[in-house]
Amino acid sequence: MKMAKQSVVIVGGGVSGLCAGRHLLKYPHKYNVVIYEMASEIGGSWIYTDRIGTDENGCPVHTSMYANLRTNLAKESMAYPDFPFKENEASYLPREDVLNYINDYTDHFDVRKLVKTLHKVDKISRKDNKWSINVTNCKTNEKVESTCDIVIICNGHCSVPRKAKIEGMETFPGSQIHSHDYRKTAPYSEQTVLVVGAGPSGLDISCDLAKIAKQVYLRHHSKYISGNKFPDNLIQKPDVVRISDKKIIFKDDTEITVDSIIYCTGYNHEFLFLDDSCQITVDDNYVRPLYKQIINVNHPTMCFLGLQKYGPLFPLVDLQMRFYLSYLEQNFATTEEMTKDVEQFENSKKAAGTVKNHYHAIPAGLCEVYLEELVRLAKIEPIPTVMLRIHFHSAMSIMTDFMNFRKNVYKAIDGENFKLNGKVVEYKKPCPGIKC
Repeated sequence: MKMAKQSVVIVGGGVSGLCAGRHLLKYPHKYNVVIYEMASEIGGSWIYTDRIGTDENGCPVHTSMYANLRTNLAKESMAYPDFPFKENEASYLPREDVLNYINDYTDHFDVRKLVKTLHKVDKISRKDNKWSINVTNCKTNEKVESTCDIVIICNGHCSVPRKAKIEGMETFPGSQIHSHDYRKTAPYSEQTVLVVGAGPSGLDISCDLAKIAKQVYLRHHSKYISGNKFPDNLIQKPDVVRISDKKIIFKDDTEITVDSIIYCTGYNHEFLFLDDSCQITVDDNYVRPLYKQIINVNHPTMCFLGLQKYGPLFPLVDLQMRFYLSYLEQNFATTEEMTKDVEQFENSKKAAGTVKNHYHAIPAGLCEVYLEELVRLAKIEPIPTVMLRIHFHSAMSIMTDFMNFRKNVYKAIDGENFKLNGKVVEYKKPCPGIKC
Protein backbone atom coordinates (compact mmCIF):
# COMPACT_ATOMS: atom_id res chain seq x y z
CA MET A 1 0.00 0.00 0.00
CA LYS A 2 1.31 3.42 -0.98
CA MET A 3 2.05 5.61 2.06
CA ALA A 4 0.72 9.16 2.14
CA LYS A 5 3.28 11.92 1.88
CA GLN A 6 4.05 13.94 4.97
CA SER A 7 3.60 17.70 4.70
CA VAL A 8 6.49 19.89 5.87
CA VAL A 9 6.54 23.62 6.61
CA ILE A 10 9.89 25.39 6.80
CA VAL A 11 9.94 28.83 8.45
CA GLY A 12 12.53 31.01 6.74
CA GLY A 13 14.17 31.11 3.32
CA GLY A 14 17.74 31.81 4.36
CA VAL A 15 20.84 29.64 4.73
CA SER A 16 19.15 27.06 6.98
CA GLY A 17 15.70 26.94 5.41
CA LEU A 18 16.96 26.51 1.87
CA CYS A 19 19.30 23.75 3.02
CA ALA A 20 16.40 21.97 4.72
CA GLY A 21 14.37 22.20 1.51
CA ARG A 22 17.28 20.90 -0.58
CA HIS A 23 17.58 17.73 1.52
CA LEU A 24 13.84 17.10 1.69
CA LEU A 25 13.70 17.26 -2.12
CA LYS A 26 15.81 14.10 -2.20
CA TYR A 27 12.67 12.27 -1.05
CA PRO A 28 9.86 13.51 -3.33
CA HIS A 29 7.84 10.37 -2.64
CA LYS A 30 7.86 11.10 1.12
CA TYR A 31 7.46 14.82 1.61
CA ASN A 32 5.43 17.77 0.35
CA VAL A 33 7.38 20.89 1.31
CA VAL A 34 6.71 24.63 1.50
CA ILE A 35 9.15 27.31 2.67
CA TYR A 36 7.59 30.50 4.01
CA GLU A 37 9.80 33.57 3.65
CA MET A 38 8.71 36.97 4.96
CA ALA A 39 10.99 39.01 2.66
CA SER A 40 10.51 39.55 -1.05
CA GLU A 41 13.52 37.38 -1.89
CA ILE A 42 15.51 34.48 -0.49
CA GLY A 43 18.79 34.88 1.34
CA GLY A 44 17.87 35.77 4.92
CA SER A 45 20.65 37.70 6.65
CA TRP A 46 22.58 38.06 3.39
CA ILE A 47 19.98 40.33 1.79
CA TYR A 48 20.94 44.01 1.78
CA THR A 49 18.44 46.86 2.06
CA ASP A 50 18.78 50.51 3.02
CA ARG A 51 15.53 50.20 4.95
CA ILE A 52 15.41 49.69 8.71
CA GLY A 53 12.46 49.00 10.99
CA THR A 54 9.81 47.81 8.55
CA ASP A 55 9.81 47.05 4.84
CA GLU A 56 7.52 48.45 2.17
CA ASN A 57 4.80 45.98 3.23
CA GLY A 58 4.97 46.81 6.91
CA CYS A 59 6.80 43.62 7.88
CA PRO A 60 9.88 43.77 10.14
CA VAL A 61 13.21 44.12 8.31
CA HIS A 62 14.98 40.87 9.11
CA THR A 63 18.44 41.51 7.71
CA SER A 64 21.30 43.17 9.60
CA MET A 65 23.51 43.43 6.52
CA TYR A 66 25.58 46.59 5.99
CA ALA A 67 26.88 47.93 2.69
CA ASN A 68 30.62 47.38 3.12
CA LEU A 69 30.46 43.92 4.65
CA ARG A 70 32.98 41.29 3.53
CA THR A 71 32.95 37.80 4.97
CA ASN A 72 35.02 37.26 8.10
CA LEU A 73 35.37 33.55 7.38
CA ALA A 74 37.08 31.99 4.39
CA LYS A 75 34.70 30.84 1.66
CA GLU A 76 36.47 27.47 1.72
CA SER A 77 34.90 26.80 5.13
CA MET A 78 31.53 28.53 4.78
CA ALA A 79 30.11 26.61 1.83
CA TYR A 80 27.59 23.81 1.92
CA PRO A 81 29.75 20.64 1.79
CA ASP A 82 28.33 19.43 -1.55
CA PHE A 83 28.26 22.82 -3.28
CA PRO A 84 31.53 24.79 -3.25
CA PHE A 85 31.80 28.47 -4.12
CA LYS A 86 32.83 29.29 -7.67
CA GLU A 87 36.57 29.41 -8.26
CA ASN A 88 37.88 32.72 -7.00
CA GLU A 89 41.37 33.64 -5.89
CA ALA A 90 40.04 35.54 -2.88
CA SER A 91 38.94 33.65 0.22
CA TYR A 92 37.03 36.56 1.77
CA LEU A 93 34.13 37.76 -0.33
CA PRO A 94 31.84 40.80 -0.52
CA ARG A 95 28.28 40.25 0.66
CA GLU A 96 26.93 40.24 -2.91
CA ASP A 97 28.98 37.15 -3.78
CA VAL A 98 27.53 35.21 -0.86
CA LEU A 99 23.96 36.13 -1.79
CA ASN A 100 24.68 35.07 -5.38
CA TYR A 101 26.08 31.79 -4.05
CA ILE A 102 22.90 31.16 -2.03
CA ASN A 103 20.80 31.81 -5.13
CA ASP A 104 23.01 29.50 -7.21
CA TYR A 105 22.61 26.76 -4.59
CA THR A 106 18.84 27.27 -4.56
CA ASP A 107 18.58 26.96 -8.34
CA HIS A 108 21.06 24.09 -8.66
CA PHE A 109 18.95 21.92 -6.35
CA ASP A 110 15.63 23.32 -7.63
CA VAL A 111 14.63 24.59 -4.19
CA ARG A 112 13.10 27.85 -5.41
CA LYS A 113 9.89 26.08 -6.39
CA LEU A 114 9.24 25.39 -2.70
CA VAL A 115 9.51 29.02 -1.58
CA LYS A 116 6.61 31.37 -0.95
CA THR A 117 8.10 34.83 -0.46
CA LEU A 118 6.20 37.67 1.22
CA HIS A 119 4.54 35.16 3.55
CA LYS A 120 4.86 35.77 7.29
CA VAL A 121 4.23 32.95 9.74
CA ASP A 122 2.09 34.43 12.52
CA LYS A 123 1.38 31.41 14.67
CA ILE A 124 2.26 27.73 14.97
CA SER A 125 0.28 25.58 17.39
CA ARG A 126 -0.31 21.92 18.10
CA LYS A 127 -3.82 20.62 17.36
CA ASP A 128 -5.03 17.03 17.04
CA ASN A 129 -1.53 15.60 16.50
CA LYS A 130 -0.89 18.07 13.67
CA TRP A 131 0.76 21.45 13.39
CA SER A 132 -1.58 24.34 12.73
CA ILE A 133 0.11 27.11 10.69
CA ASN A 134 -1.29 30.64 10.46
CA VAL A 135 0.29 32.70 7.67
CA THR A 136 -0.25 36.24 6.35
CA ASN A 137 0.49 37.30 2.78
CA CYS A 138 2.54 40.46 3.38
CA LYS A 139 1.39 42.07 0.14
CA THR A 140 -2.36 41.34 0.15
CA ASN A 141 -2.78 40.88 3.93
CA GLU A 142 -4.69 37.66 3.18
CA LYS A 143 -4.57 35.27 6.15
CA VAL A 144 -4.50 31.50 5.67
CA GLU A 145 -4.56 28.63 8.15
CA SER A 146 -3.31 25.16 7.19
CA THR A 147 -1.98 22.03 8.87
CA CYS A 148 1.18 20.00 8.40
CA ASP A 149 2.99 17.00 9.85
CA ILE A 150 6.49 18.43 10.32
CA VAL A 151 7.78 21.94 11.12
CA ILE A 152 11.37 23.09 10.66
CA ILE A 153 12.26 26.42 12.30
CA CYS A 154 14.90 28.36 10.33
CA ASN A 155 14.18 32.00 11.11
CA GLY A 156 17.80 32.87 11.91
CA HIS A 157 19.37 34.42 14.98
CA CYS A 158 20.69 37.80 13.78
CA SER A 159 17.52 39.86 13.53
CA VAL A 160 16.30 40.61 17.07
CA PRO A 161 18.75 42.99 18.79
CA ARG A 162 20.06 42.13 22.24
CA LYS A 163 19.85 45.55 23.85
CA ALA A 164 22.53 47.02 26.04
CA LYS A 165 21.73 48.15 29.57
CA ILE A 166 23.93 51.05 30.63
CA GLU A 167 23.14 53.53 33.35
CA GLY A 168 22.08 56.87 31.90
CA MET A 169 21.86 55.78 28.28
CA GLU A 170 18.41 57.39 28.07
CA THR A 171 20.07 60.80 28.63
CA PHE A 172 22.24 60.58 25.51
CA PRO A 173 21.04 63.23 23.01
CA GLY A 174 22.78 61.90 19.90
CA SER A 175 22.12 58.91 17.63
CA GLN A 176 21.98 55.52 19.37
CA ILE A 177 21.39 52.44 17.24
CA HIS A 178 21.97 48.72 17.39
CA SER A 179 24.20 47.26 14.68
CA HIS A 180 21.04 45.63 13.25
CA ASP A 181 20.21 49.10 11.87
CA TYR A 182 23.71 50.04 10.72
CA ARG A 183 23.97 50.33 6.94
CA LYS A 184 26.53 52.91 5.73
CA THR A 185 29.37 55.06 7.05
CA ALA A 186 28.20 58.39 5.56
CA PRO A 187 26.06 59.56 8.53
CA TYR A 188 29.16 59.35 10.78
CA SER A 189 31.49 61.53 8.72
CA GLU A 190 33.80 63.55 11.00
CA GLN A 191 31.95 62.34 14.10
CA THR A 192 33.29 60.87 17.31
CA VAL A 193 31.63 57.47 17.65
CA LEU A 194 31.47 54.90 20.45
CA VAL A 195 31.06 51.27 19.40
CA VAL A 196 29.96 48.98 22.23
CA GLY A 197 30.98 45.35 21.74
CA ALA A 198 33.87 43.69 19.91
CA GLY A 199 32.44 40.57 18.37
CA PRO A 200 32.89 40.16 14.61
CA SER A 201 30.34 42.92 13.86
CA GLY A 202 31.77 45.31 16.44
CA LEU A 203 35.29 44.94 15.08
CA ASP A 204 34.16 45.22 11.48
CA ILE A 205 31.92 48.24 11.99
CA SER A 206 34.58 50.03 14.07
CA CYS A 207 37.14 49.68 11.28
CA ASP A 208 34.54 50.62 8.67
CA LEU A 209 33.74 53.81 10.59
CA ALA A 210 37.42 54.64 11.14
CA LYS A 211 37.72 55.40 7.41
CA ILE A 212 35.36 58.36 7.70
CA ALA A 213 34.82 59.24 11.38
CA LYS A 214 36.98 61.70 13.27
CA GLN A 215 37.47 59.27 16.16
CA VAL A 216 36.18 55.79 16.99
CA TYR A 217 36.19 54.34 20.51
CA LEU A 218 35.75 50.56 20.76
CA ARG A 219 34.47 49.38 24.13
CA HIS A 220 35.22 45.73 24.87
CA HIS A 221 36.60 43.28 27.42
CA SER A 222 37.98 40.67 25.03
CA LYS A 223 41.43 39.31 25.83
CA TYR A 224 41.72 38.01 22.26
CA ILE A 225 41.76 41.34 20.41
CA SER A 226 43.57 43.65 22.81
CA GLY A 227 46.92 43.07 21.08
CA ASN A 228 45.64 43.93 17.60
CA LYS A 229 46.95 46.90 15.65
CA PHE A 230 44.06 49.15 14.60
CA PRO A 231 43.86 52.47 12.70
CA ASP A 232 45.28 55.41 14.65
CA ASN A 233 41.83 56.95 15.11
CA LEU A 234 40.42 53.75 16.66
CA ILE A 235 41.01 53.57 20.40
CA GLN A 236 40.14 50.59 22.60
CA LYS A 237 38.34 51.27 25.88
CA PRO A 238 37.11 49.19 28.83
CA ASP A 239 33.49 48.76 29.94
CA VAL A 240 31.20 51.77 30.16
CA VAL A 241 30.10 52.56 33.71
CA ARG A 242 27.52 55.19 32.80
CA ILE A 243 26.40 57.75 30.24
CA SER A 244 25.61 61.33 31.14
CA ASP A 245 24.34 63.44 28.25
CA LYS A 246 27.14 63.18 25.61
CA LYS A 247 29.70 62.15 28.20
CA ILE A 248 30.80 58.49 28.45
CA ILE A 249 32.40 57.36 31.72
CA PHE A 250 34.49 54.16 31.59
CA LYS A 251 35.53 51.59 34.17
CA ASP A 252 39.05 53.06 34.29
CA ASP A 253 37.57 56.46 35.28
CA THR A 254 38.39 58.05 31.92
CA GLU A 255 35.77 60.17 30.18
CA ILE A 256 35.05 61.07 26.56
CA THR A 257 32.40 62.98 24.65
CA VAL A 258 30.82 61.36 21.59
CA ASP A 259 28.31 62.21 18.89
CA SER A 260 26.88 58.75 18.23
CA ILE A 261 26.75 55.28 19.78
CA ILE A 262 26.43 51.95 17.97
CA TYR A 263 25.64 48.91 20.10
CA CYS A 264 27.13 45.71 18.70
CA THR A 265 25.76 43.65 21.56
CA GLY A 266 24.48 40.62 19.72
CA TYR A 267 21.04 39.18 19.10
CA ASN A 268 18.28 37.26 20.84
CA HIS A 269 16.56 34.07 19.79
CA GLU A 270 12.90 34.94 19.39
CA PHE A 271 10.00 32.74 18.30
CA LEU A 272 6.91 34.85 18.94
CA PHE A 273 5.00 32.76 16.41
CA LEU A 274 5.30 29.60 18.53
CA ASP A 275 2.17 28.99 20.61
CA ASP A 276 2.49 27.63 24.17
CA SER A 277 1.28 24.28 22.85
CA CYS A 278 4.63 23.91 21.06
CA GLN A 279 6.18 23.58 24.55
CA ILE A 280 9.32 25.52 23.66
CA THR A 281 10.78 28.11 26.01
CA VAL A 282 13.60 30.64 25.61
CA ASP A 283 15.53 31.74 28.69
CA ASP A 284 18.35 34.23 28.11
CA ASN A 285 18.80 32.89 24.56
CA TYR A 286 18.77 29.24 25.59
CA VAL A 287 16.08 27.37 23.62
CA ARG A 288 14.75 24.26 25.32
CA PRO A 289 14.02 21.38 25.48
CA LEU A 290 15.91 20.40 22.32
CA TYR A 291 17.63 17.08 21.77
CA LYS A 292 21.14 17.81 20.49
CA GLN A 293 20.02 21.45 20.25
CA ILE A 294 17.86 20.46 17.27
CA ILE A 295 14.76 18.32 18.01
CA ASN A 296 11.81 19.43 20.12
CA VAL A 297 11.75 16.74 22.82
CA ASN A 298 8.04 17.22 23.52
CA HIS A 299 7.08 17.16 19.83
CA PRO A 300 9.84 15.57 17.71
CA THR A 301 8.10 16.54 14.48
CA MET A 302 9.48 20.04 15.12
CA CYS A 303 13.15 20.89 14.80
CA PHE A 304 15.38 23.97 14.86
CA LEU A 305 18.40 24.54 12.62
CA GLY A 306 21.34 26.89 13.12
CA LEU A 307 20.81 28.07 16.70
CA GLN A 308 24.51 27.80 17.43
CA LYS A 309 26.99 30.65 17.82
CA TYR A 310 30.57 30.45 16.54
CA GLY A 311 30.14 27.31 14.44
CA PRO A 312 30.61 27.01 10.63
CA LEU A 313 26.98 27.86 9.74
CA PHE A 314 26.60 26.53 6.18
CA PRO A 315 28.14 23.07 6.77
CA LEU A 316 26.67 22.98 10.29
CA VAL A 317 23.03 23.33 9.20
CA ASP A 318 23.65 20.86 6.37
CA LEU A 319 24.79 18.29 8.96
CA GLN A 320 21.94 19.14 11.34
CA MET A 321 19.35 18.65 8.60
CA ARG A 322 20.82 15.31 7.59
CA PHE A 323 20.80 14.37 11.29
CA TYR A 324 17.11 15.24 11.55
CA LEU A 325 16.17 13.30 8.42
CA SER A 326 18.01 10.31 9.81
CA TYR A 327 16.06 10.66 13.06
CA LEU A 328 12.76 10.75 11.16
CA GLU A 329 13.77 7.55 9.37
CA GLN A 330 15.37 5.63 12.24
CA ASN A 331 13.81 7.14 15.38
CA PHE A 332 17.11 6.43 17.14
CA ALA A 333 16.19 8.13 20.44
CA THR A 334 13.12 7.72 22.65
CA THR A 335 11.45 10.62 24.44
CA GLU A 336 12.98 9.41 27.70
CA GLU A 337 16.46 9.26 26.17
CA MET A 338 16.10 12.72 24.67
CA THR A 339 14.86 14.17 27.96
CA LYS A 340 17.79 12.63 29.82
CA ASP A 341 20.22 13.98 27.22
CA VAL A 342 18.87 17.53 27.63
CA GLU A 343 19.22 17.24 31.42
CA GLN A 344 22.82 16.04 31.07
CA PHE A 345 23.58 18.87 28.65
CA GLU A 346 22.17 21.50 31.01
CA ASN A 347 23.93 20.01 34.04
CA SER A 348 27.27 20.05 32.20
CA LYS A 349 26.80 23.72 31.30
CA LYS A 350 25.90 24.62 34.89
CA ALA A 351 28.92 22.70 36.20
CA ALA A 352 31.17 24.58 33.79
CA GLY A 353 29.76 27.92 34.94
CA THR A 354 28.41 28.72 31.47
CA VAL A 355 25.78 31.46 31.31
CA LYS A 356 22.60 30.49 29.47
CA ASN A 357 23.29 33.02 26.74
CA HIS A 358 26.23 30.81 25.73
CA TYR A 359 24.59 27.38 26.02
CA HIS A 360 24.27 27.22 22.23
CA ALA A 361 27.83 28.42 21.63
CA ILE A 362 30.16 25.91 19.99
CA PRO A 363 33.65 27.46 19.88
CA ALA A 364 36.75 25.39 19.11
CA GLY A 365 36.85 22.24 21.19
CA LEU A 366 33.11 22.07 21.79
CA CYS A 367 32.34 22.30 18.08
CA GLU A 368 34.22 19.16 17.07
CA VAL A 369 32.67 17.13 19.92
CA TYR A 370 29.17 18.30 18.99
CA LEU A 371 29.54 17.51 15.30
CA GLU A 372 31.08 14.10 15.96
CA GLU A 373 28.15 13.21 18.22
CA LEU A 374 25.63 14.04 15.48
CA VAL A 375 27.55 11.92 12.98
CA ARG A 376 27.81 8.97 15.37
CA LEU A 377 24.16 8.92 16.34
CA ALA A 378 22.72 9.41 12.86
CA LYS A 379 25.36 7.40 11.00
CA ILE A 380 25.81 10.15 8.42
CA GLU A 381 28.75 11.61 6.49
CA PRO A 382 30.77 14.10 8.54
CA ILE A 383 31.74 17.60 7.49
CA PRO A 384 35.08 17.30 5.65
CA THR A 385 37.90 17.76 8.17
CA VAL A 386 39.62 20.33 5.98
CA MET A 387 36.56 22.62 6.15
CA LEU A 388 36.67 22.63 9.95
CA ARG A 389 40.42 23.19 10.00
CA ILE A 390 40.17 26.17 7.67
CA HIS A 391 37.21 27.45 9.69
CA PHE A 392 39.09 27.53 12.98
CA HIS A 393 42.31 28.78 11.43
CA SER A 394 40.48 31.71 9.85
CA ALA A 395 38.58 32.34 13.09
CA MET A 396 41.84 32.63 15.03
CA SER A 397 43.17 35.06 12.42
CA ILE A 398 40.29 37.44 13.13
CA MET A 399 41.39 37.76 16.72
CA THR A 400 45.14 37.94 16.13
CA ASP A 401 45.49 40.07 12.99
CA PHE A 402 42.20 41.78 12.29
CA MET A 403 43.50 44.41 9.89
CA ASN A 404 45.17 41.88 7.58
CA PHE A 405 43.38 38.53 7.89
CA ARG A 406 41.25 39.08 4.79
CA LYS A 407 44.43 39.09 2.66
CA ASN A 408 44.85 35.38 3.42
CA VAL A 409 44.07 32.89 0.67
CA TYR A 410 43.13 29.33 1.59
CA LYS A 411 43.07 26.30 -0.65
CA ALA A 412 42.06 22.77 0.32
CA ILE A 413 44.60 20.16 -0.80
CA ASP A 414 42.58 17.09 0.17
CA GLY A 415 40.00 16.07 2.75
CA GLU A 416 42.24 17.08 5.66
CA ASN A 417 44.99 19.49 4.63
CA PHE A 418 45.12 22.99 3.19
CA LYS A 419 47.44 25.68 1.90
CA LEU A 420 47.60 29.22 3.24
CA ASN A 421 48.95 31.79 0.79
CA GLY A 422 50.47 28.98 -1.26
CA LYS A 423 52.18 27.17 1.62
CA VAL A 424 51.07 23.90 3.20
CA VAL A 425 49.94 24.51 6.79
CA GLU A 426 50.94 22.15 9.54
CA TYR A 427 47.64 22.10 11.34
CA LYS A 428 47.58 22.83 15.05
CA LYS A 429 44.46 22.57 17.15
CA PRO A 430 43.13 26.02 18.06
CA CYS A 431 43.00 27.11 21.66
CA PRO A 432 39.74 25.95 23.28
CA GLY A 433 37.13 28.69 23.16
CA ILE A 434 38.27 30.37 19.93
CA LYS A 435 35.18 31.90 18.37
CA CYS A 436 34.25 33.18 14.95
